[in-house]
Amino acid sequence: MVFQDPSVDWADPYDGPWKLGFDSFLPHLMLFLFPASYAQIDWSRPYQPLNSELQGILPAEEAATRRYADALYQVWRLDGRRQWIILHLEVQTQPDPDLPRRMFAYSYRVFEKYGAEVFGYAVLGDTSPTFRPGPFVWELGKARLVYEYETAKLIDYPLAELETSDSPAALMILAHRFTQATKRDQLRRRHFKLRLTRLLFRKGYDREQVQSLFKILDWMLRLDREQAIIFTQEAKALREEPEMSNYVNTFEWVFTHLGREEGKQVGREEGNHQGAERVLRSLLVRRFGDLPPWADSRLTAADTETIERWSLQLLEARSLEEVFA
Repeated sequence: MVFQDPSVDWADPYDGPWKLGFDSFLPHLMLFLFPASYAQIDWSRPYQPLNSELQGILPAEEAATRRYADALYQVWRLDGRRQWIILHLEVQTQPDPDLPRRMFAYSYRVFEKYGAEVFGYAVLGDTSPTFRPGPFVWELGKARLVYEYETAKLIDYPLAELETSDSPAALMILAHRFTQATKRDQLRRRHFKLRLTRLLFRKGYDREQVQSLFKILDWMLRLDREQAIIFTQEAKALREEPEMSNYVNTFEWVFTHLGREEGKQVGREEGNHQGAERVLRSLLVRRFGDLPPWADSRLTAADTETIERWSLQLLEARSLEEVFA
């Protein structure tokens, strides 16, 4: 049976990780998902995020109920027809027939604010093969308004091709797809997360890219406490693989990041003594078999702080005695 911690909200996060991905890898994402538009942008000039401005143009009721990631960026054209334009990107994780209207409405509001050309891009991150939204159209007699935007459907990209691609965009899409595929299966999610972590280091990204990508996949592929502890053990073992020797410093950053995230989770679970004891007991039984009476008694009598310390010692311990040292 897969353990699910009842104290954790298991609604998978997509909004935050995708926004981080847009900020960190916008050129890579545009090249991978929208290559025709990518080719007409001058990427030698820095792009400017306008996401704080986006919040200001959304109606209050829409800003409060949004369940998708969206972002604005000022970029520069190559053709010289205009100095700068605005890209409006949106990630939609559920089929929504209102998407075409919303894409038009947001683009018009941005145009009204800046007076600049605005181009829309919808990343369709849902799992429905039939949700393929078209343009937004108004017409009456000979009067007609048509707003078109580009779309990229993430399930259209074969997993095998994503795994062989060197683009950071491909790894982001894999994290998204694996998160969807493991919504109720923490054990399988842990396996996928380790698989992506190994891929992350084998692709030869620079340190900054590795840090951003690991934050994204760690954020999306959230694990409950039991599976997170096991994942940390498995990730540590990656350091011993011969091809990983060039990434020692980056590995140390990864473990520092994991430690901070675990600390946050412990803070959220503060006071949930029974839950912490149950998780540790489950991990000990899985690793060492049925607990002897002395270990069972110490677990029952321990306070929350001690249980947390033993949980960390379990990462390196080779015996029950070392765990309880």
